[in-house]
Amino acid sequence: MNNTIILIEDDPYQARICMTVIGNRYLDFTVVLISTESEFRTCTDSLVAKGECPLMVISDVMLPWSMGTADSCAGMPTEVREGTFRAAGTRCWSWFRRHEPFRSVPWLYYTVLEKTQFDFAGNSDVSIGFVSKASPYNDLFEAMDELFQSTPKMTEVLLRGLKTPLTECITGFP
Repeated sequence: MNNTIILIEDDPYQARICMTVIGNRYLDFTVVLISTESEFRTCTDSLVAKGECPLMVISDVMLPWSMGTADSCAGMPTEVREGTFRAAGTRCWSWFRRHEPFRSVPWLYYTVLEKTQFDFAGNSDVSIGFVSKASPYNDLFEAMDELFQSTPKMTEVLLRGLKTPLTECITGFP
């Protein structure tokens, strides 16, 4: 999981674009797609158990708890039930950051919401970025590069891992 980017996105169109451009932009990077808050919590716990750490997390803010029937919500934690889907991304961030190895992993919010429309829930560390889905796609990937460059370990990976200029990666996407 050393060259892995976790993408938390429930919109298949947005997920496909992100995964395609990341695959075109970075050499030997793997994107793990997660569509729900419960799936992200399970993934995080699995990473902790394995001692693995992703390079970055890109997260939508509004996410379902789970996919499927109403029965799949039976194990929903109280904070999720009392919160809303509009806070799912910030709950994912909190769940992730409570684990020591993940506190310095860059986190990039990618959402249709504006910063003023949701509670960052204390999400104020330096390794957080924000990009509106209303922005051109190159804004997302420029923000990724900026977050990678903010950490010495990530700078090394980025320099070693770039394979295609950004302008060529986003050709064909609005």
